[in-house]
Amino acid sequence: MVKYFFYGIIGIIIIGVVIFGLTMLFRPAQVIEKVTDPDRIIYTYEWFFNTIASIKSYENQVEVARKSVGTFKEDNKDKADSYANTTELSRLREVERGLQNQLISTINSYNAQAKNLSRGIFKDWRLPNSIELSSDNKVIEYN
Repeated sequence: MVKYFFYGIIGIIIIGVVIFGLTMLFRPAQVIEKVTDPDRIIYTYEWFFNTIASIKSYENQVEVARKSVGTFKEDNKDKADSYANTTELSRLREVERGLQNQLISTINSYNAQAKNLSRGIFKDWRLPNSIELSSDNKVIEYN
């Protein structure tokens, strides 16, 4: 009786090991299936184009915000010390910084996804491999 009990336990362990081994054997196929899912491929492909468009949009918005700060300073240089003008100038600078931070964040996200093996392979060849922001806040694309 005890002998059959041990045989049963050993059989259960062997079956568990075989099932685990088969699961691990087919795990790469599941990953490949997930990565090559047509909906995911299309989403990733479109994500790269949409993100490039967002980067260009943020770059333009930062430039407009920078010009707004300069224009405001020029228009109000004779009354620059007034409370209303300093408050407005601070607000305009904060808008510029916020847009610049959003631009940097979007560039970092693009670069991370472009380097990601399961997503970067679906990036269109015409799009840059990486993007940087120069010291004068111009977007530099590297192919």
